[in-house]
Amino acid sequence: MNCVPTPELSLVVPTYNERENIEEVLVGLTSALEGRDYEMIVVDDDSADRTWQLVEGVRAAMPNVRLERRRVKHRVLAQAILAGFDLATGKFFGCMDADGSHPPEAVPELLAELQRGFEMVVGSRYVAGGSISGWPPTRRILSRTATVLTCRALDLSIQDPMSGFFLMCREVYERATLEGNLRAYKGYKVLPELLMRGHPARVAEVPIHFRNRRLGKSKLSAQIIYHGATSVFSLMKIRRAERAQRY
Repeated sequence: MNCVPTPELSLVVPTYNERENIEEVLVGLTSALEGRDYEMIVVDDDSADRTWQLVEGVRAAMPNVRLERRRVKHRVLAQAILAGFDLATGKFFGCMDADGSHPPEAVPELLAELQRGFEMVVGSRYVAGGSISGWPPTRRILSRTATVLTCRALDLSIQDPMSGFFLMCREVYERATLEGNLRAYKGYKVLPELLMRGHPARVAEVPIHFRNRRLGKSKLSAQIIYHGATSVFSLMKIRRAERAQRY
């Protein structure tokens, strides 16, 4: 019987109208992960700019790239990421943005921390050595406010729970799916859900330089901010229940 080898890493890259950026990101990841056993799962939400078509075109030169084209009525970033995780076959799962804001060369460093025994590793803008470039002051204030409020509300010890760049052991995702209905989640950032529902025993943060996108438009909107806030309130109930059990 033929056994399909399991890759070490399954990295999900969600896309919507990222035709101008996705090829550069995939090339960067291919270079950064050279010599490793991995798969990149591009989950495209049926982009109007036909990002999915471009990805189909580059797959011949990048056999580690898989494509999932979601034809959905409501596009939710977190749901695209979760769809990719459901397809993943690796020992470790991860995700990063397709707009060039996350450095592909940092992936091996995050992976090394998992191999050292951490269950989740976050690419962090806010630990010592991390940085952000290209954001206007209003975006910086919004991000920092959301980060501080989320940490305090959920009693999290990490500095960047709103990061969209992280790796984790498969078991963390499996625990998260058993504990809660992730498919009902409509937020923009899935990391707080995985931290709260997946219960990673050891979490590390690796400093990264976050670069604002050079091409294309940000997907951030008032609706996304609203859903993010409601998801934090929902997770607060979980934290309160945990505290009640302890005392």
